[in-house]
Amino acid sequence: MTGAALAFRVLGEADAAAFLAVRERSLRDDPEAYHSDLSEWEGRRDRVEQLFRENVAFGAFSEGVPCGMAVLSMTARTGLRRRHKAEVWAVYVAPEHRGRGIARTLMRMLLREAAERGYRSLVLTVEAGNRTAVALYESLGFTRYGIERQATHLRGEVFCDDILMQCELRGG
Repeated sequence: MTGAALAFRVLGEADAAAFLAVRERSLRDDPEAYHSDLSEWEGRRDRVEQLFRENVAFGAFSEGVPCGMAVLSMTARTGLRRRHKAEVWAVYVAPEHRGRGIARTLMRMLLREAAERGYRSLVLTVEAGNRTAVALYESLGFTRYGIERQATHLRGEVFCDDILMQCELRGG
């Protein structure tokens, strides 16, 4: 896989099925990494179409096959006094494609898009045990500003904590 050609682009309506397949896989592979449950997305093309209308989704493809995604969420903070920030959402790279710089490229695209749209900063949450993701985000300029204890309830008495991170895009 390391030599396979990679392509990156903003996703559109024609990519809804591919995005949904990657989203479902992300929730199956790494349930602790996301606030959503697989049952909330399985077969829900309508959710993807709404997401595409309201946000900007980026995709990575290896030889035409979708292998990664990241979303610039512009709908999470719509109040007049909170519109200066956007959120990073649903970053995922299929395990067999990790280590190739895909997440870094997707995040750089997302950062550029957010800056071009005039956002002052980006925020994200990352599962506290995901050291690889935390290191990536810190290398891109994100800093930690807190911990949300028991941010995600997986099952029974199993919870995951989230690290809260922010990246200043301009005037920070």
